[in-house]
Amino acid sequence: MKRYLAVAVLLLFQVSLISGCIFDSDRERPRPSPPQPPAWPDLKEKDDVFEYLSKVYNNRNYDRYPKLLDDNFIFKFGVDDVGGEIPEQWGRTEELQSAQGMFMGRSVPPYGAVDRIDLTLNPEGEWLAIPQTDPPFDGETWYRKTVEYRLIVQTTGGWTLQGLNKKALFDIRYAKSQGDTATVWRIVRWSDAIK
Repeated sequence: MKRYLAVAVLLLFQVSLISGCIFDSDRERPRPSPPQPPAWPDLKEKDDVFEYLSKVYNNRNYDRYPKLLDDNFIFKFGVDDVGGEIPEQWGRTEELQSAQGMFMGRSVPPYGAVDRIDLTLNPEGEWLAIPQTDPPFDGETWYRKTVEYRLIVQTTGGWTLQGLNKKALFDIRYAKSQGDTATVWRIVRWSDAIK
């Protein structure tokens, strides 16, 4: 009886193994869907710029960054940052060059290359309308908002660089960018380390 039971269990196991592997066709089993890439904001709402900027930095996605920056983009450094090789401000070209090096692994002694970025943005209050009166922007209305941010950068050289509880002003405008057909909200001024 034990032998009969052992043979029956063995046959049952083999049948379930065979039926679970060989006889199942690909048509009967649905294929898993490939993972969807993270959705990017379409920049049609003013606050989209902050989610978009966070995604660009946290994913180190240089290819998406130019769309966010207006052709007339200016980055103003904080007072504590200026000096030596750091100017008071720079334009879109310099900002994109800097981001490309940071996002794509350019090594800077003694830090090494950027290995990980964690940027958290916390917008404060409502958007403030800033009517423009100087050419070529006269007649436009830009919008400004203060943002508290936290930036932590880890490098391949073992460094952790931190900017905690910092504040910045962002001015945005609804415009097309060079070579782009879409009119979206773009950052035109970014003033860092405000008090």
